[in-house]
Amino acid sequence: MSHDGVEDYEYRLTVYLKGVRSMDFTHLYFGKASAEREIASDRDRFLRTYLDRWNLPRQIRDHEKFLVLGPKGSGKSAASYYVELKWKQELGESAVFSNSVDFDELNRTQTPLYSLDKKLVSEEVSTLTDTAWKLFIGIRLLDSLIADQACSLGRDPQVLKFVENLRQAGLASDDYPQVLRRIRERKGSISVPIISSLVSGELASTESDSLSPVQLGDAILNLVEAAETKNVHLLSIDGLDKAIAEHEAYWRTLAALVRVGDTITRKLQLSRNRDIYIIIMCRSDVFRRIKFSDAPKIASDSGIQMEWGAEAQNPRDVLLWEYIGQKAETDLNHLLSWVRLF
Repeated sequence: MSHDGVEDYEYRLTVYLKGVRSMDFTHLYFGKASAEREIASDRDRFLRTYLDRWNLPRQIRDHEKFLVLGPKGSGKSAASYYVELKWKQELGESAVFSNSVDFDELNRTQTPLYSLDKKLVSEEVSTLTDTAWKLFIGIRLLDSLIADQACSLGRDPQVLKFVENLRQAGLASDDYPQVLRRIRERKGSISVPIISSLVSGELASTESDSLSPVQLGDAILNLVEAAETKNVHLLSIDGLDKAIAEHEAYWRTLAALVRVGDTITRKLQLSRNRDIYIIIMCRSDVFRRIKFSDAPKIASDSGIQMEWGAEAQNPRDVLLWEYIGQKAETDLNHLLSWVRLF
């Protein structure tokens, strides 16, 4: 390099370092403590600065993933908001129907999951725990579809009567433990009017007087699968790990939820209307304590692992820096140079 070239390089380096030193770190934007507040403050900036390493909207839309795993504070809730808002941005506000269940925000009339005990949840009656989740999730999806004016279900008087009868029987409650309790109390069949051939997955107009609890859960999911609409429906389930109970009934309940979530996702992938989705958020360390045979397979095939602080041989390769740079809307090399100086 010539003498003039050295001087030019040194001059540019000096200018660059001055710029780095003069960078006001306090003015950089790093988001807010919660995704809800960030979205309320500036939804466009939330979407613009969200680092989507996994192509979340597409993976959920293709029914490839439904389970979001990660450490506490890794942005699992933000992921579901991002999917919802990205779809609204792409498809239009009125084309996306979203519903969320946060078990950390239960009101005083609802029973927290950690209060479940072996009287309600036991290894011997795991089928009823699964059935209760089918009912709980199925009703949430059914309510969303009925609210959709473009959906055929909202105009079907039999469907509306069916849902109303479920509510009166306490089987469509927002309180999952109550739904499970109602199922456990009913030893035999449940008498509610329903389109009988929905049990086999086909629409017809004949009514049946009663169904077993297992048949009832499947019948609701058959209704959801058979729905026809041009819109998109999303159910997000969060808050599973805010209050952890140290007994087997709690872990069996979460295992049943993940198991049923996987079953529903697979069914919806093959259904007539594939634009119905669920997302379940769960802490990584909590999920590791959920014991059932297919748990590792579901986590691998249908889970998104949100790990920002994983170690790397080169500190520059740690994803957290990329996340910070994206959120702050600043050049990553500039940011790292500033950090190295101090």
